[in-house]
Amino acid sequence: MKNNIQVSVIIPAHNAEKNIKECLDSVVNQTLRDIEIICVNDGSTDATESIIRDFMDADERVTIINQPNLYAGVARNTGMAACHGKYVIFWDADDIFEWTALEELYKKIEEDQADVCICDADQYDDESGQILKKSYLNMERIPDERPFSRKDNPQYIFNFTTDVPWNKMFKRSFIQEHGLQFQDLPRANDHYFVLLSLASAQRITVLDKSLIKYRINNEESLTGNLSSSPFCTYEALMAAKKKLDELKILDNEQIQKSFANRVLNSITYSLEKQSDFEAFKAVFEKMKTEGFIELGVEEKGSDYYYAVKVYEKYSILMSKPLDEFLFFEYSDQKFQWQRLNIKYKKLTSKYEQLKAQNKELKKDKKELDSIKKSRGYRILQVFYNLKRKIIFWR
Repeated sequence: MKNNIQVSVIIPAHNAEKNIKECLDSVVNQTLRDIEIICVNDGSTDATESIIRDFMDADERVTIINQPNLYAGVARNTGMAACHGKYVIFWDADDIFEWTALEELYKKIEEDQADVCICDADQYDDESGQILKKSYLNMERIPDERPFSRKDNPQYIFNFTTDVPWNKMFKRSFIQEHGLQFQDLPRANDHYFVLLSLASAQRITVLDKSLIKYRINNEESLTGNLSSSPFCTYEALMAAKKKLDELKILDNEQIQKSFANRVLNSITYSLEKQSDFEAFKAVFEKMKTEGFIELGVEEKGSDYYYAVKVYEKYSILMSKPLDEFLFFEYSDQKFQWQRLNIKYKKLTSKYEQLKAQNKELKKDKKELDSIKKSRGYRILQVFYNLKRKIIFWR
C-alpha cells in the first residue's frame, strides 16, 4: 500500500474529542481512495486517542503517532517524517472537508505538474452552525496564465491566499528539496512554512472552488487563545523575513511590498484576536516602537497597502497613544455594529413580509385544494373533458 499512496493527509490533534470524529468521517470518506491518514496525537488528555483508534480499527489507512504536547507545528513535522505519499496535505482536527476535496486537488496538481495547489474554503460557525462565505483565494490577484511563481506574480505572491496550510496540497519532493519545516511555536507556527513555500515554488496552481469548512468560534482552537503567547505571530514573521532575506527574495521591491502587506494583515489580525488586555498592550507597544520597522512595514502612504481599513489602523497605531487607538477601535466597532443592526432590521422586516405572503399562499392553496376536491368541480371537469373530445372528433 505504501508504494501506491497518492496523498498523505496529516492531522495534528490536541484535545480534539469534540470535533475529530466529524473531521475523520469526512476524511475516510474521500473519493480519492489511495491515501494515508496520519493522525499525530499531540499530548491529548481527553478521548482524542480513543476516537482515532476506533477509526484505525475500521480503516487500515488511518494511523496514529503519539507525542508529548509540542504543538501543531511539531506534530505536522512528525507526520511529514513518517509519510509516504507523492503529495501532502495538512488538515486540522476541527475542520470538515468535502468528500471530493482530495480527488479534485490531486487531479489539478497532477494536471498542472505543480509544487502547490490551493483551493478556497468557507467558514463554519461553531456557535450558530451557519456556513459563512469568506474567500481564502483571491482570484483577482492571480495571473491568468497558470501555473505561476513569484516571478510571475511578485506584487501579490503573499496576498492572493492566506498563510494557512490547510487549503494547500504540496508535492512532497518539493518540501524535501527546500527543507521546509513548521516552527515549534505554540501558535502561528504555520506562517513560516506557508510563506517560504509560496516564495520557493516554481509552479503554483489554484482550484477556484470551496472544498473545506474552516471552523470558527471554536473555544478549543489555538487561534482562539493567542493571548497566552501573544508574540508568536511577530516571531513567526521575523523568522520568515530572515530566511527570505538570506535567499535574497526580498531584494525584489514588489515582493517586499507583498510581504509588508502580509505582515500588516497578520499583525492586525493578531491584535484583534487578543483576549487579554496586558497581552494586547504588549503587542501594541512592541509593534509601535520597533516591530513594524523590523518587519519592513513603513509609512509609505495608502496606495502602498492593499487593505484600506488595515492601513488606517496601522496609521493610528503608529501616531496615537494606546487609549486613542482603543477609542478608534471602539468607534469603528460601534459603527460596524450600527450597520449590522440596520441590516438586521431590514432583513427581519423582509422576513416578516415573506412570512405573511407565505401564510396567504398557504391559505389560497388550501382553498384551491378544497375546490378541486368538491363534487361540483369534479362534475364540471367531466363535462369539460367530454366537450374537448367532441370537438376533437369533429
